Amino acid sequence: MPKHRTYKVHFFVCTHQDDRTHSLIRNLFDEAEESFLDAKCLSGDADEHHQVRSIVRSAKGRVIKGVFGKWRNNVMPEQANAEGKEADVRLRPGYGLVEKNFFVYYTDQNLLLYQRNASGSHPSKFQAYFSQLAGSPIGLEPILTRDSYQRVLNGGEPKWVEISVQPPKDPDFYGDEWTSDAMRLLNGAGAHLARIRMSASRAGDAHLLGRIKDAVVDVARSGRARVARIRLEEDNEPIDLIADRIIESITVELNEKGRPNPDDIFAAIAALRDKRKDDLKTFFGK
Repeated sequence: MPKHRTYKVHFFVCTHQDDRTHSLIRNLFDEAEESFLDAKCLSGDADEHHQVRSIVRSAKGRVIKGVFGKWRNNVMPEQANAEGKEADVRLRPGYGLVEKNFFVYYTDQNLLLYQRNASGSHPSKFQAYFSQLAGSPIGLEPILTRDSYQRVLNGGEPKWVEISVQPPKDPDFYGDEWTSDAMRLLNGAGAHLARIRMSASRAGDAHLLGRIKDAVVDVARSGRARVARIRLEEDNEPIDLIADRIIESITVELNEKGRPNPDDIFAAIAALRDKRKDDLKTFFGK
């Protein structure tokens, strides 16, 4: 049995209407019971539930640690031996198969450090969960090694743009009208992934690219883009809104059951904030 396991940790800033300084999420935690936020059903699937649980707050409430749990009541796990025999694993009444994503949330910056788990929930589920609780859309904006979003938005005309994106089920997930219409078109065509590259001609069509510059940033911020690069007229090198994201790794020991100790995961995640403090200062501007 392996003695250690490695996880990826993604850095996000939780936004509300493009504001990074709101208090919506902190207020939700302040109003919640100590151990969990009310379970919510997402995507209309009555057999799959999500819940924020195991909440631990610092003395002044500025740091919140917790687990984003997903459990399913319609799945019965299987077990097998080396000879190929298989058998169902009987779950206790009222229990379901659970997968966890650990997170550490810093209320002063709306900074979220989210542990990825391939069997758990994509960050978009965490985003949808808190949007549902808040009654208003919450954004999870990937944090970059520098604030390239503003560099693109405040820069000049783009020379070319390249984007590869997986369309969401709900096109209205995006605030930008052009992006919503494009995602609706892709969904209608049954596309699972779309890749687009546009460049300006010598005749001076750069303004056409400028019209979708905000849309490219919108898609990159949503976390659904696999490629999002923009070359501005005044820059020699393209701005890569994906490669600039802060993603770290943690390695933790496993116990006799093959699972990590939650305290070890929380400690390893929290240590990453100090490790990337210079990048965070650059991004947040302080």
